[in-house]
Amino acid sequence: MLSVLVPFSLSIPPYLLAIVVIWMNICALVVVFAETAVDWSNIFSIKTNENLGSVLVPDSLNVPPSLLAIVKTDSNLPNCETLHRDIQISWEIFGRAITFEIAYRARTSEYVAFGLSGSETSSRMVGSDAFILYTDGVQGHAEDYNITAKSMCVDVLGAKRGVCKDAEVGGQESLQFYTMSAVNGINFIRFRRDLTSPDDGDQTINTDGSTYIIWSMGRLDDKRRPTFHRIWQRGDRAIEFGRQGKKNCDNFVVVPEETPKPWNIPPIFDPSKRVFVARIGPSGQRRGYSGLTGLPSSSLAWYVDGYIVPDLVLKRGLIYQFVVEGGSDPHSATNYHPLVITNEPIGGYETLSESERKKVRVLAGVEFTRRGVPRPQKSGRLCHWYHDGTDPRLDDDLTTFQKYRNTLSYSCEEGDQARLEAAPNSSWPDVVYYHSFTHPYMGGKIKVVDSYKSFTSNMGAVIYPGFLVFLTIPLCLLKYVCCV
Repeated sequence: MLSVLVPFSLSIPPYLLAIVVIWMNICALVVVFAETAVDWSNIFSIKTNENLGSVLVPDSLNVPPSLLAIVKTDSNLPNCETLHRDIQISWEIFGRAITFEIAYRARTSEYVAFGLSGSETSSRMVGSDAFILYTDGVQGHAEDYNITAKSMCVDVLGAKRGVCKDAEVGGQESLQFYTMSAVNGINFIRFRRDLTSPDDGDQTINTDGSTYIIWSMGRLDDKRRPTFHRIWQRGDRAIEFGRQGKKNCDNFVVVPEETPKPWNIPPIFDPSKRVFVARIGPSGQRRGYSGLTGLPSSSLAWYVDGYIVPDLVLKRGLIYQFVVEGGSDPHSATNYHPLVITNEPIGGYETLSESERKKVRVLAGVEFTRRGVPRPQKSGRLCHWYHDGTDPRLDDDLTTFQKYRNTLSYSCEEGDQARLEAAPNSSWPDVVYYHSFTHPYMGGKIKVVDSYKSFTSNMGAVIYPGFLVFLTIPLCLLKYVCCV
C-alpha cells in the first residue's frame, strides 16, 4: 500500500480549495490507472504547516472508461525504442545482417519513414538513407530510398533529386521484406538489410557507438509515392544498434484525434482584375493545401495574391497575366517552379510519363520542341513565404490563414519577374488548374465562366484586390453589383 503526499511551499487561498480537491481526485485516478495501490492523496503546505485537503481511494474503486485505449505490443526482437507515440522500432543483429521490425499506427494511405541520418553529428533528412514502409490493405511494403532534397522525386537537368527510390538514382533495392501483420490497429512490418550494403548509395549501419537516425510519417499519393510528412522528429535522435538486448518501448496509446478544419480561403473574384501574382509558400499542414484540396501535399504551395491556393475566377474572351515568382534556377530541386495551366488537378507535368501526358491538356505555360519534349515558358525569380524559427508542426493550431501567414517570413531573391499570359476561350473547360511544372500537389483551381453573373449567383465570400472581404449579397440585389 502506498500513500501520496504532495507538499506545497506556498499556502493556497480558501477559494481555491475546490480546484485543489478536483486536482486531487484526478491525481488519484491517474495513479489508479497506473495500477499502483494508493490509499489516499494529500496536499500539505510546508510553509503554513497545515493539511490543505486529502482524498481517500477505496479498494474497489469504480473507474469510468478512459478515452484513451492502451494497446500492448511485445516484439520478440531483443531491442526496442519508441520513436513517437505511434511508432516503435525493434531490431536484432545476426551475423552481417540486421533485422528490423517497425510497429506503427497509421491509416492505410500513410507511410512511415525510418533511416540513417544524412549527418554523422545530427539528425538530418537531406542525405539520409531511408526506408519507406506502408501497407496497401493486403500486403506490406519496405522500400529503399535516398533523400537528396526536401521534395518529391523530380527531374533536375536529367537527374532525379528529392525523395527517390534507390533504383531511380542508379542504386539498387537493398531491403529484404519478411512479414506484415496488423493487430488492434497496429501494423507490424519486418524486413532485413545487410549491415554493409553492396549499394554505394546506402550507408553502413554502425555497430560500434551511436548512429543518428531520422523518421517521419505522411501520406502516399495514388502512385504510392511519399508526399510531405505530417509528423516528424523533434531535434536529434541517435540509437546504438550494436548494444546488448534492451527494450525501451511502452504500450501504444491510442488517442482520439480530430481532423482540423481547413482555413477559409474564398475565391479571388473581381470583374476588373486582369493580373494575378503567383508566389511560393509552405503548404500549411492539414489546414492548408491538403485540407483545401483533399489531395496529398508537397512541402510547398502556390500563394496567389498572398493567399494559399485560392480558387480563381476567369471569364472567357478576356486576357489575363500571371506574374510568376516561383524560382528560376533549374539546378534546384526545391525552388524551381514555372507556372502552367492544365485540365488536371495534380500538376507536376514534367514528372508524368509519356502515356500520362497524352491524357493532359496544357492550356498555358508549356511549349513543345519538334520532338515533342515539353519546355516551361515562364519561371521568374523566387519570392516566397517561409518558416523562420517557427515550428511547422504547430501550423494546425492556427485557426485562420491570416494568423498562419503572420507567423511566416517573406523574402525575394534578386532577378526578374516572369509574366504568363492566359486567354480563356470557348474551348477551355469550366474548371482548369494552375500548377508547378516541376512538382505535383502545389496548385489550385480556376473556374472559367462565360459571364460573371453565372458565378455571382452562388457567391458568398470573395477576395478583392489587397484585402479579404466576406460578403453576402441577396440574390435580388446582384443585378446592381456588377457584371461584365
